[in-house]
Amino acid sequence: MKILLQDRQKIVEMPKEIWITQVCNRYLIIGTAYITPTLGDYETEQRAKEVLHQIFEYYRNGKNSYVMPEQ
Repeated sequence: MKILLQDRQKIVEMPKEIWITQVCNRYLIIGTAYITPTLGDYETEQRAKEVLHQIFEYYRNGKNSYVMPEQ
């Protein structure tokens, strides 16, 4: 599955692993992509979890692409 990054500057293949990490007061969705590991940046952990769940549902339902929400 292809993922269009939040900044709309790059498309990556679905990384093997994706997780949420906190940096200062932001929650980043990180993947194992070689050059651009940050897929999206969100203000709350809850929003980051929602987006991560959406990615999983797209993948589980066999969708070919996912666009990272801006917020």
